[in-house]
Amino acid sequence: MAMSAAAQPTYTCSRCGAPLDVGPGSIIAVCRYCGYPNILASSIDVSDIYVVPTQPRDYVIGAFQRLAGSDPDLSKLSLEILEVTGAYFPAWYSQIHISGYASWYRRVQVRQGDTYRTETKYYREQIDREHIFYLPARHQVTGSGTYNALAHYAANMAAATPLEEASEKLDWEKIRLEFLGVDLDKQRALDMIRDDAIDALRSEYKARGDGIDYFEAHVDAIRWTRLIYLPIWEVVYSYNDNAYLAVFTGWDLRCVYRTEPITPGQRAERIGAASLLSLVSGPVSGFLASLGSNQTIAYLVPFLLAGAAYASSRSAFKGARVEK
Repeated sequence: MAMSAAAQPTYTCSRCGAPLDVGPGSIIAVCRYCGYPNILASSIDVSDIYVVPTQPRDYVIGAFQRLAGSDPDLSKLSLEILEVTGAYFPAWYSQIHISGYASWYRRVQVRQGDTYRTETKYYREQIDREHIFYLPARHQVTGSGTYNALAHYAANMAAATPLEEASEKLDWEKIRLEFLGVDLDKQRALDMIRDDAIDALRSEYKARGDGIDYFEAHVDAIRWTRLIYLPIWEVVYSYNDNAYLAVFTGWDLRCVYRTEPITPGQRAERIGAASLLSLVSGPVSGFLASLGSNQTIAYLVPFLLAGAAYASSRSAFKGARVEK
């Protein structure tokens, strides 16, 4: 590394000597000439950094083609791949242990003869949890596909290679993926993981009933914490001059997010459903009124049917649908 006249550091590849493009927060700079990942000076300990190997670009294209071919709707369309890009996205993963105590309640209706009364039932539980928690190491996260990829990795924890070993073990000349910069150091990430883990656990207990009347929990052990670089690929494809996106995980080629064109058949189905709902809303209202139903219900049901008809007709004229 040398210093320029403007006192800005410049970096060169440790393998071929070519200049490196280094962005803010970069820990690893991939040489655009030989593909070698150069480890840069950082406040993050290199022993905490891991890399998940990726399948090559051609395999990602093959995964997309298999996905399109197996889909009963997409397989009928003439799709064109416009662009296939990948990058290593950094995320902090930590295995933590949470201890504590929670009490929550649920209100239930109990019948007594011809009437009902409300009872409150309480539930209590000792908290003793091992949990894998993750956090994007960048402030800027592009789209739902990245979050889905991070969650997918937390669920299966595919093998990751220590960065120092990955530099020699992986075929970087073929991979040549950019390593995105890191905004959060380890201590800041751990502080956020502790807070987020407790908040997520509190929300889980709250969702079990109508509320929580007592909750106390804390992270009492951190088993390990790693900065893991995950390969995430995006396939941009077109149909009828409109562009769509499919996001794949590089380690197992799982499609974790995609937008798809609405086919003519799907559009016709949705228009038909909207028409049917519009037609039945009036008769349903009259039928409920003839039975002596509550007036509010008699007006509310057709209103809901009309809303469903609007949603169905609106989706019929959109150019894409989202699959996760």
